[in-house]
Amino acid sequence: MHTTDAVHLRSGRGAHHRSRGVLPRSTDVYAECWGLQGDAWWAYVRVMSGGYKGRTGWVSGDYLATGYRHW
Repeated sequence: MHTTDAVHLRSGRGAHHRSRGVLPRSTDVYAECWGLQGDAWWAYVRVMSGGYKGRTGWVSGDYLATGYRHW
């Protein structure tokens, strides 16, 4: 799984939670679980590539995709 655009890695589900950093587009992540916040899906991820490799946090499902990366 990877990010489809730059997206905040957050401390909780929802944009009101503190940002732990911004993951660049095409960052590889492993989704450990999913949860709903209102009408939106959020994934608790472990970052697998880039400068935030090894960190964990929540990412909006709107910015995640599987399969081919569009650089």
